[in-house]
Amino acid sequence: MQVEQLLADSIAHDLGAPPDDLRATILAASASAALVALGERIRPESGEAIPYDQAIAILEQMFNLLRSGLDDFQLAR
Repeated sequence: MQVEQLLADSIAHDLGAPPDDLRATILAASASAALVALGERIRPESGEAIPYDQAIAILEQMFNLLRSGLDDFQLAR
């Protein structure tokens, strides 16, 4: 199973929604795209890598943003 589908399933579970819930799919796709973009920036063969601490800070910001989106979805129910 791909990471994006695992994320979508987990998010749907947190929302108390079915596995094919569109909100979960959108949040999982956002997280997946962010992880790919970050991976491209920190991979040495792609040029000058960003520092590890900066990569971790970006990941924390991304997950905080996704968490707030998840909270908004839960409140909207």
